[in-house]
Amino acid sequence: MGVNLHTIKLEIPLTKPVAKELTTFWEKIFGEVDLPLHIFLGSEVEDNQNFVYLNRRRNQLAGTCVVTCSRSVPRLGGFGEVASDPDMRRSGIATHLCGQAIDDFRTIGGQALFLGTGNPEAARIYHRL
Repeated sequence: MGVNLHTIKLEIPLTKPVAKELTTFWEKIFGEVDLPLHIFLGSEVEDNQNFVYLNRRRNQLAGTCVVTCSRSVPRLGGFGEVASDPDMRRSGIATHLCGQAIDDFRTIGGQALFLGTGNPEAARIYHRL
């Protein structure tokens, strides 16, 4: 059974139900969420452009990543919240989402994305990209 690799791209601000769904998903994956809910509801829109890339399978979140682009220095961005549902790992979801996010970042003039992880599996994906 193949995995649908269709990427959905959302620009923040998100609706509250979508933001809560993402937060719940990330808490399941990471244990805690680095980015507060208010960011996804639009508190940073004057300073940053934030994009959420996600994949759904059977109406459930299968994977995500987030790119934050500074409005004052649009060449720079942050990359994070890369996550895939544990039952769907090693199926290419994270690689596909990250690849799309990087392509879009370059298209809008981005030159450098900051990211970091203590997760060896995530580091493997980042290094490959």
